[in-house]
Amino acid sequence: MIAGRPKHRFVILDSLRGVCAIMVALFHFRANSHVDALPLVRDSWLFVDFFFVLSGFVIAANYQEKLTSGSVSSGRFMALRLARVYPLHVFMLVLFLLVEVMMAVLPIGHGMLGHDPFSGTRSLELIPENLLLMQSLAGPGIASWNVPSWSISAEVWTYLVFAGSMMFGRIGHAIFWALTLVLAPLMILIWHGSSMALEADGGMLRCLVGFGTGVMLWAIWKRDLVPARVMGWIEVPVMALVVIFVIFAPGLGLTMLGPIVFGLAVWTFTAERGVLSSLLAHRVFVTLGTLSYSIYMTQTFVHARMKNLATVVQAHMHTPLYANQVQQLFGTTKWMGDGFVVACCVVTVMVSTLTYRYVELPGQGLVRRRPIVQPEAL
Repeated sequence: MIAGRPKHRFVILDSLRGVCAIMVALFHFRANSHVDALPLVRDSWLFVDFFFVLSGFVIAANYQEKLTSGSVSSGRFMALRLARVYPLHVFMLVLFLLVEVMMAVLPIGHGMLGHDPFSGTRSLELIPENLLLMQSLAGPGIASWNVPSWSISAEVWTYLVFAGSMMFGRIGHAIFWALTLVLAPLMILIWHGSSMALEADGGMLRCLVGFGTGVMLWAIWKRDLVPARVMGWIEVPVMALVVIFVIFAPGLGLTMLGPIVFGLAVWTFTAERGVLSSLLAHRVFVTLGTLSYSIYMTQTFVHARMKNLATVVQAHMHTPLYANQVQQLFGTTKWMGDGFVVACCVVTVMVSTLTYRYVELPGQGLVRRRPIVQPEAL
C-alpha cells in the first residue's frame, strides 16, 4: 500500500455498493407504486456502472502491483475472482431451472409463470452461454435466465483482460488504457450511439469503460493529491451530483458520462470523513454492503416468486391484485404496490443473508482461506 496510508477496508465504499444494489433491485421490482414511479428509481439501472468503477478501483488496489510484479499469477487471480462470483451465479441458475421444471410439472404452472416453461429468455438453448458466462459478449443478445448475471459475465471477461494486460509491464498498461478508455467508448458510440444501456447486447464494452475508469482512479488516488478533509467537505455535493445525474442523464443522452460521475463519488468517499460517511458507517449500511452481491443476484428470482405467489392468491381470492394484468404490475392501489415493493426488499435481504453465508463464503473458501481486506466488487 501507499506510504502513510495503512492497508484497510474501504467500509464506506462497501456501504455505498449495498445502497446501489438496493437501488438496482428497486428498478427491477416493478409495481403500481409510488416508489416505482420515482425518477431516481426508474433510472437506477445506471448504478451498475458504479459497480464497474468500484470493481476497477478495488481490483487495481489489490492486484495491479502483484500482477505486474508476478507475485500473483494471472491464473491465481482468475481463480480468486471466479471463486468470488461463480458459485452464486451457478446456484441461482439452478434455482431458476428448478422453478421451470416445477412449473412444467404442476397443473397451474403455466398460469403462475406467465409463460411456457423453458421458453423465451428461459429456453434450454441459452443455458450454455450462461454457464460459460458469455451472455455479455453477444452482439444482438438478450438478457436471459438470471438477468442481472450479464454484468457478472462482463466483469469476468474484463478481469481476464486486466490480468493479461498487467503481465506485460508498461506496454500492457498502455494497451489496457487504450482498450478501456479509448477503444471501448469509441465502439459504444459507433455501434450503440451515446447510450450506456448495454446488457447482453455488448455489456462487456460498458464494463470495460467503467472498470478502466476505476483503475485510472486508483492511479490518481495513490498520489494523495487532495487532503481527506476536503473530500469530506464535498461528500454532500458529490452525492447530489450523482442523484441529479441518474435522474436526468438518460433523457439528455449523457449516460456515457456515468463512469466519470461515479468515479468522482468513489474517489470522494475513500476519505470516509464527511457527514454521509458517518451515516454510511452505520451497521445497517455495512450489512447491506456485505450482502450486496447476493442482493444483486437474488433480486430477480425473489421478485418473480413474489409475483407467482400473488398470482396464486389472486386466483383463490377471486380478487384482482394487479393494476395491469398484461404488464403484471402488482397493486390495485399505489399503497398496495408500495407494500409489495417493501416486501420484495425484505425478502431479498433475508434470502441474501442465507446465500451469502451458505453459498458465497464457502465458494470463496475453495481457493482463499485468509480474510478479505478490501471490499470485493460485483
